[in-house]
Amino acid sequence: MRWLTQAEVKIAAKKSKRAAIACSKKHWKQNATATQKETAGKGGLTDEGLCALCQRYGEPSCEGCPLKKSYKCYCCKVYHDADDAYESWGNGYGSGKFSTWQKKAKAMYDKLCSL
Repeated sequence: MRWLTQAEVKIAAKKSKRAAIACSKKHWKQNATATQKETAGKGGLTDEGLCALCQRYGEPSCEGCPLKKSYKCYCCKVYHDADDAYESWGNGYGSGKFSTWQKKAKAMYDKLCSL
């Protein structure tokens, strides 16, 4: 898999809200569909540097972010669930399961698709 780069994310974030949503969807689809082998050595898969919406709307305040509008909080619960599952799995070094991480990443992708 060819993963999105931070440079591509920044370009999408600067282009438009629509481009930022599309880029974020692509990123989370990659997270949800990647194999364990494809994620090996890929740290930071949930970092804001790979989220075009965070890049566009300025984490941590996120004013104007469509995910904040949906949840009225720092970021959406779906993201936090995905981030927690990723951290728990720890790219194979934690006690969490890869399958749980993928389910939570898929939920985040689905949330972005609903925007």
